[in-house]
Order: sequence, then structure tokens, then C-alpha cells
Amino acid sequence: MVKFCSLSSGSSGNAVFLEYNGTSLLIDCGVSCRRICDMLRQIDKRPEDISGILVTHEHSDHIKGISVFTKKYHTPVYSAQNTFENMPETNAIAKDFQRFIISGNEFSLGNIDVLPFSIPHDAAMPFGYAFQLGDKKIAVATDMGKIDSDVALHLKGSDLILLESNHDAQMLIDGPYPYFLKRRILSEHGHLSNDQAAKLALSLARTGTSRFLFGHLSDTNNTPDIVLNTMISSFEQEGFINGKNIDIAVANRYSPSKLYTL
Repeated sequence: MVKFCSLSSGSSGNAVFLEYNGTSLLIDCGVSCRRICDMLRQIDKRPEDISGILVTHEHSDHIKGISVFTKKYHTPVYSAQNTFENMPETNAIAKDFQRFIISGNEFSLGNIDVLPFSIPHDAAMPFGYAFQLGDKKIAVATDMGKIDSDVALHLKGSDLILLESNHDAQMLIDGPYPYFLKRRILSEHGHLSNDQAAKLALSLARTGTSRFLFGHLSDTNNTPDIVLNTMISSFEQEGFINGKNIDIAVANRYSPSKLYTL
């Protein structure tokens, strides 16, 4: 059985839990080790059972707790060599626990087949991840500035996707952020807006994806209600009804989402 849960999602910290046939993983560890452990226990999981941590990129909201977690539980960490090299010293990971992986090169971590793929973001070597779990496929793709055809290809065929829906574009434009930050977020190496995420999700739903968890929401330029309403409205225009032939949800910022079982 596959189990999947967003533990925390947003600019304040990101972490995802995935389990299949006795292998348990974290994707990112962007909150404190203490909070990660508390959230794992909330879904009846133990930090000692995590077989590895996959890092998407080196920004602090994705690696904040990783150094302490790795030291405490001796957990190997998987990411691009450039990502390790660009981690701040405070988040440095001992070389014994570093595992270099390459975009497009599939590998197995216990019973889980992992395919890292490149995403358009302003980091050293940012990754999304696609997971093959028996006959099920799950993908995680956040921190993207545009709808990239290569990313869409790697997401295609997923049963469940955690997809970024970072901001409402008009809220961002009218909001309090300085111009340089607005420009960064809106750039092709920034973050997906709600409308961009809806467009990508709809294209994937047409090819069979039926479960979408939208995450990495801005605390200033978005709300869960806006995301949910945007997605439900966009999907309904093409005959997808939430709770009937599509499952749409928004990941929580500070607490675990529902635990998906496939």
C-alpha cells in the first residue's frame, strides 16, 4: 500500500512523507527536526523509520531541519551535487550521508523507484520527483516559475500530484512585496500562480490524473480558499466535479494534510 502526506507546505517550510511496502521517505525537511518528528508522530510514523531524504533544492524552507535530522537519525540525503555545495554552512550535511543523484537518472531507494527531474526555479540544480510504486505513480513538483513541457511530461500518468499553487497574481501585484521580489516570483524561475497551476492540472486530469494536492501557498499573496475556488471553477468548466470524478485539496501550511492511501 502507498501512503502519502504533506507534512508542511509553504514559504515557512516544506516536508512530504511517502511510504510504500516498508520503505519510508521524506521529500524535503524544511522545518525544524523537532517539528518534523512531531508531525510524523501525528500520522503514526517514526522518524527512525525514514530510509532517506530527497531534497528538491537548497532554499531554507526546504532544508531548515535537515542537518539536525540527519545527525540524529543517520539518514542519507539525496540530491544534486550542486545542491549540496550550495547549502548554507548551518544546513551542511556530512559527506558520509550525501548521495548524489542526476536529473533523468532513475534509481531505487528501498522498494521505491525514484526519478528526479529538473524544474525551472532560481536554485543551483532544483528537482521535482516522480515515484513509481508498483502500479501507482506519485509526483511532487513545487517551486516552478513556468509550465515546462518537460516537467509536464514527467508528471503525466501520475495517480496523485503535489503541485505548487503559490500565488494569486493580482494579489501579488497589488500586495506589499517590493518590486524586485514581485519580479522574481513572477519570473520563469519563480513560482506558479493559481491560474498557471490550474492550467497544468487540467491538462494532466485530461490524461487520467484524478488526485491533486495544491501546495506551497504564499502566506501574503494567496489563501487556501482562493486556491480551492480557482481549481474547482476551472475543473468544473471541463466537467470535473470535486469529490466525484476528481479529488482536489490544499496542503496545510503548518500541519499534515490528510494521509492519502492508494
